[in-house]
Amino acid sequence: MSSYKLNTRRYLALKLRDVYGISAADMVVVKSLTDCLLNTTKLKKCLTKTGRLTEERSSVIKKVQLLIVHHIHHRVRRDPYKFTDFIHYNFSGLFRFRSPEDLQRLYEGLQLPGPTRLRTYKTTGQEILMVSLVRLSYPHRWEDVERIFVGMKRWKLQYLFYWFLDYMIENWSYLILNNRDYWTPQIPNMARAIEMKLATLPNPDYRLFFPDDVPFTIFGFIDNTMHAMCRPGGGSITGGVQAERVPKLVQQAWWTGWKKLHGLKMQTVFLPNGMDFEVWGPVSCRHNDNYTLAMSNILGKLEQCQEGNPLKYAMFSDSAYMDDDYLLTSGGRGMSSARESVEWEYCHESS
Repeated sequence: MSSYKLNTRRYLALKLRDVYGISAADMVVVKSLTDCLLNTTKLKKCLTKTGRLTEERSSVIKKVQLLIVHHIHHRVRRDPYKFTDFIHYNFSGLFRFRSPEDLQRLYEGLQLPGPTRLRTYKTTGQEILMVSLVRLSYPHRWEDVERIFVGMKRWKLQYLFYWFLDYMIENWSYLILNNRDYWTPQIPNMARAIEMKLATLPNPDYRLFFPDDVPFTIFGFIDNTMHAMCRPGGGSITGGVQAERVPKLVQQAWWTGWKKLHGLKMQTVFLPNGMDFEVWGPVSCRHNDNYTLAMSNILGKLEQCQEGNPLKYAMFSDSAYMDDDYLLTSGGRGMSSARESVEWEYCHESS
């Protein structure tokens, strides 16, 4: 058993690869099963050396090894791939979803293609989705993705991932960039959700209650987030030993003295259901929050969305902004506590 060599697609002749149909998704399962097989072999050797290998233990180990070999053989001569095959292989850690059923719903909802050919690569929508989710989950570099999807070359992984990004931008970007018409009818429900949250805060001293005859008009929270990047323009303009360097103004254009970093910033309007009412940007993080507020014209967009409504709903923000008909900044500790939810979608470094 210790000398078992798996006849995966990597070792097969070109004529047999399409017959066996091994994909990168299968390779993840096969690699995990192979590791289990090696561990049982090491356990058997250890028990033999220590004199603790009884007939009962030997029989159990043999049954486990036969079961693992059976599963490996099943994956090599596989049936069509299903997400449920990954349920025992650190599913949430790889793809950031709690169950295979959630991933299947995402695959169907995004309407990704079935078996297809992209350039010279034969792939499936499931494979594209898995590679992209692993790459997007923090902190996976391409080296990590290569180790997870054994047998797949980096250029194929990169092409599938970039194809997925283009597909999402082309087909589904409107849900983030132009979704105000979708969320506008639900603004009153969002305001009621925030009002109920303020009345049930964990700290009784922070709770806020509003009379029934005074409508609560805050429906979301607005804030900015910064994404750090490498120092731009650090090299030479052209090749050569005495080549002129890139001007320092290029670096200064992306530098913020407040956070002490080069980067980009984006403005989001966060709703209590976990979705974004609007996303605007990115721009250089050298600009402050009032710049993004003015350039995005979010106040004018809110006025346009609620034209003709007697009740005007507004956003809530921190003290970096100034009060307006559609933007409030003062509300006590209770509102500040509820406003913390806007920071949740910015915590990508800790996820």
